[in-house]
Amino acid sequence: MSHPSVAGNADSDFLPASRPSLPDLESCEEWLTTASMGDSRQACAAFILQIGELAASPPRHAIYLQILERLRPLAKGALIENARRFAGKAVPLSPTEQTALQQAFDLCRVMMRSYRRLLRAATRSEPPTPASRELRDDIALLAARTIEFAGLQIDNFYRARHDVPDECWRLLHECYSTADTLGVSQVALGQPGRHPRRMETAMSLYVRPLLQSMAHPYGLPLRESQWLGGWLRKWSAKVLIVNPGRSRPSGDQAAWGFDINGTAAPHWMPADAAGHDDAPDNAVRRLDTTELRRSLRKRLLALEAGKSPSEIGLGADCVQPAAGELLKVLLNTWCSAPATPRFPRRAATQGSTAVVAAAGLIGAHAVISGKAFEQEVRIWDYTRRGAAYQQSEDRLDANALATAAPTAPDPVAVAEAWQLVDESAVGFRLIRQSAGARLAQRQLLAVRPHGAAQFILSEVRWLTQGCDQSVTVGTQALPGLATPCAVRPATADPSRPAAFVQALLLSVGRGLPPTLVLPSGSYQPERVLELRMEGGIRRIRLSGLAGRGYDYDRVAFSASA
Repeated sequence: MSHPSVAGNADSDFLPASRPSLPDLESCEEWLTTASMGDSRQACAAFILQIGELAASPPRHAIYLQILERLRPLAKGALIENARRFAGKAVPLSPTEQTALQQAFDLCRVMMRSYRRLLRAATRSEPPTPASRELRDDIALLAARTIEFAGLQIDNFYRARHDVPDECWRLLHECYSTADTLGVSQVALGQPGRHPRRMETAMSLYVRPLLQSMAHPYGLPLRESQWLGGWLRKWSAKVLIVNPGRSRPSGDQAAWGFDINGTAAPHWMPADAAGHDDAPDNAVRRLDTTELRRSLRKRLLALEAGKSPSEIGLGADCVQPAAGELLKVLLNTWCSAPATPRFPRRAATQGSTAVVAAAGLIGAHAVISGKAFEQEVRIWDYTRRGAAYQQSEDRLDANALATAAPTAPDPVAVAEAWQLVDESAVGFRLIRQSAGARLAQRQLLAVRPHGAAQFILSEVRWLTQGCDQSVTVGTQALPGLATPCAVRPATADPSRPAAFVQALLLSVGRGLPPTLVLPSGSYQPERVLELRMEGGIRRIRLSGLAGRGYDYDRVAFSASA
């Protein structure tokens, strides 16, 4: 499945058709009552088709805008539902998930183009003047809508953990540049019932994807990503976009900035690079996050004082301490220079980029042990003659073995070829060009660098799927050297033991206690397990949860009496 296509024809001015697809708002309402919208996929497909027909046979400009405004909230609702099919999923996406992402992209694109055509038609003459307030408000609305759907395209890519195509950033910057040139970037959109300071503007809509790109979106869990989306809608109005060429004193400050004529997300610009240019076509822009910094600090102080996240406007679904931790990360990320890494990264040298990796607990167990997992299987036959149980392992056939024991992967089969991009003392950045296992955030990944004798048990901290279907991940090593083992629940009846499952023992040395990596959901306080290693079987008691990932629990344990 290919990456969503971003190619298309340029927008242009247009004349209304003699027989428009939807001639008036009443015909739009009739279409809504008959359109097939049983689920989000059907709804997206119906909107894409109908808005495409509108573009081919448009009504008069005023009617066209009314129809788009009627369809806009419904189309956004379909986008939100459709995003559930691909948001936070393992990569590479499945064909069904990739199709959902393509639909979301297409719907955003046709909505953006429709509003953009109306904007160009409205500004064919002279730009709006202060006296033409009604025209100015209409142009501000059209400019804001183009930015909104251009930003939603980028939001969908981040939610799907896909690289954002350069073309999407170019379109977003171009849409805002148009609004800024027309002088409507800070005109508040009329929204009944909303406080004037919370009204959306073209600038606030433009700031949302910029802040999102700065918040390390490929490393956020799905829950925190959803929180961030709600917070961006509240806080984007607190950020100003400054042209240093027009503001020389503030241009000497370091800040997050970008090239408005470029094709990239914002990046940190030191004081000597965030500056100004006397040329009229200066393209450097920077973000002023002064008000945003005050708001974040105020909320952090409220959380420290014992207030709940919902009391300070973070949302009813936000919980502590995760909400406070995310706020601290955002404060440091948005409002200050990037922190110097504790462990600097080193680029891979030529000849040492080959890496072998295996995903998941079962795959990691297979490559670390170097052999297939052996399940202890005992089948007992009841003999009527002696009324006794007799062990019959020698009569165990292949079908019975397959039923009694879980299948064990071949260590060679689960090992995948990756390339090392760079590394630090605590992890690796890897890229895989060929097809392979799907990966999720916080999933186990056993990594063996070039020339290493042992695998390093790691977890995926962030990941993204490229336009060429490649997968790039950032990993962090779990503490300790992994040793393969097996566990099963302890039972009072030794004649009916439970099946063993794969586990890994992490020995950290230096007198520190080891931890145990178990399948996800295995941890229960004070649970008693039987641990099988080469030295035999012993009973252990789980004493604490040291960490939890996508497919594992890392637990502390002690010997059980």
